Amino acid sequence: MKDEDVERLLLSQERLVLVEAPAGCGKTYQGAKYADIESSALAAGRLLILTHTHSACGVFSERTKGNKKRVDIITIDSLIVQIAATYYKILSIPCDVSAWARSTKDGFDVLAHKVEQLLSNKSIISQALVSRYPVIVCDEHQDTSKAQHKIILELFKAGAKLRVFGDPMQALYANTKKKFEETIANWKELKALGSYAKLEVPHRWSKGEFLLGEWVLEARRALRDDGVIDLTGSLPPGLNISVVDNSSRTTGVYLLDSDQRKGIDKIVRENDRLLVLASTNRTVNSLRSAFFRQLVIWEGHTRGNLSQLVDTLSTPNLNPVDVAEATVSFIGSICVGFRASSHGKIFIKEVREGGTGKATRMPLHIQNMARHIIGYPNHIGVSKVLVHLKELVDAREAGFQDIKIDYFAEFNDAIRIGSYGDASEGFREISRIRSYMKPEPPDKCLSTIHKAKGLECNNAIIMACDRDHFSSSDYAIRKLYVALSRAKSQLTIVLSARNPTPLIKYNY
Repeated sequence: MKDEDVERLLLSQERLVLVEAPAGCGKTYQGAKYADIESSALAAGRLLILTHTHSACGVFSERTKGNKKRVDIITIDSLIVQIAATYYKILSIPCDVSAWARSTKDGFDVLAHKVEQLLSNKSIISQALVSRYPVIVCDEHQDTSKAQHKIILELFKAGAKLRVFGDPMQALYANTKKKFEETIANWKELKALGSYAKLEVPHRWSKGEFLLGEWVLEARRALRDDGVIDLTGSLPPGLNISVVDNSSRTTGVYLLDSDQRKGIDKIVRENDRLLVLASTNRTVNSLRSAFFRQLVIWEGHTRGNLSQLVDTLSTPNLNPVDVAEATVSFIGSICVGFRASSHGKIFIKEVREGGTGKATRMPLHIQNMARHIIGYPNHIGVSKVLVHLKELVDAREAGFQDIKIDYFAEFNDAIRIGSYGDASEGFREISRIRSYMKPEPPDKCLSTIHKAKGLECNNAIIMACDRDHFSSSDYAIRKLYVALSRAKSQLTIVLSARNPTPLIKYNY
């Protein structure tokens, strides 16, 4: 459909409009424009935009700032938490809903199911929500869980006008066959309930390589229908192919072949703005080392390791050794060179023994770090340990000179939490500030494909397009498509001759 036809349908009196929006085809533009126009016409209530990430909240906030008094923008998890916090007694959960969800296995999924059941059984709650939010825009609906989807449908049943945007080909959270089947079922259900439209113009590439954008849409179709992209013919301007094999013999480790990597090094060296994408966190960490730590890791808007640390620190009746073990685990997850067998083992031993033994050199430094936990067996002590560690690393003290901090933002956020009276409170406030500040990736960085979803850049390299990272599964197909659609001007796909991915046909 033409963009103007989609816009006309969105502004119609249809109760539900579903828009399939491939990457770069103007989904956020259309959603934000509709929200601006529709919210201005509301006789009562506010328009609600539901996203799946805080970064998306920031984008919509920027694009609707002229009408912010009539528009609320939150993540769907935040909406669920707000509902649960109001009815926590009925749901039989603690009043601190976020902390409960974080500390419970699959907590936010469990919470969504509880809220979905609540709305299903108590339609008056849905009606109250709809009186406040008569119009709801749902962003990236392919990322909703089954329970989240049902919550949105309950609001639709209660009278809400829905505008739903998404793309099943970008369903990266549906990482199992069952979850993807649920995603497709959700999509078909919405199609049956309302009107359907599709955005088809690759606007992301309008100021870059437009032919590259058209190729990306064609690659999407090929992956969806045939499960393979054919790169044996002519390639559009801006698309480059490089063949570099993994020279590591260690499973899960990715090293660039010294002879083959020269072309990649040249691209990295000559581009001031560059996004290097990889399939897994482990590969990103390997590439951080392979590029001599010249490329920063983009950590996105989530802090998984810090969240786990906060959950542990929020456990009642923690003893100092528990805090020490959580600290060692956290440091090991965001740094290299801080070994559990050396640094961590001594640190925990010093905390257990009260830090009173005789020590010199490296063990003495670790003993001094341990005393922070002994004096403050909580998040404050952890913050002090991290500050002390950074001082030792920066000073290149013996035993600490090889420690490298790879996840700077998460490390610094953990330090900041020490300034709050409660770890959970600090985590929530820092997350809120991060959402408000809308941090952007560094000019040249490494990222997993998951964390790059929603980003666009001038130049991108997709590393390790081999069978280990991109098998023939539906999930691998979707992951590859998301990676292909990030770059506006120059896209380099790094293939493997020894271990080729079945998703790409190429003459090696």
